[in-house]
Amino acid sequence: MFQRPAKQPYGIDARQVLSDLVLGRRIWLQVLANDQHDRSVGRVYVEGIDVNARMVSLGAAWTCRLHNIDQVLLSLEELAHKARRGLWALPESERLPPWEWNKATQDQPQEKRDESFTHTPGMLIFQSSSSSISI
Repeated sequence: MFQRPAKQPYGIDARQVLSDLVLGRRIWLQVLANDQHDRSVGRVYVEGIDVNARMVSLGAAWTCRLHNIDQVLLSLEELAHKARRGLWALPESERLPPWEWNKATQDQPQEKRDESFTHTPGMLIFQSSSSSISI
């Protein structure tokens, strides 16, 4: 059985890649849908760069299977996987999609959860649908 480590493998690295892409820059959100919790699901752009696609192509994010409507993201993920970029360079036993990681975290007793490393932005989810914000 898979033994879940204390923090999601590659989580800190993925957070750094995202920070390098967006921190201090004005981002534009393209809201594509709302999920079952009424959160906005969509794409993030900064200075003409599709942040979702960049994260996936660098191997810093998985493509969300539930909300994804863009086959390009799946293709970029496959290319990153084949090239062993980012999280794809980890041993297979350490690769766990965020949706499975989140499920494993939810199944743990509350005091054992580490909430700071449970999400990887393959498809970003936001609490509001504002079109442009600064981070």
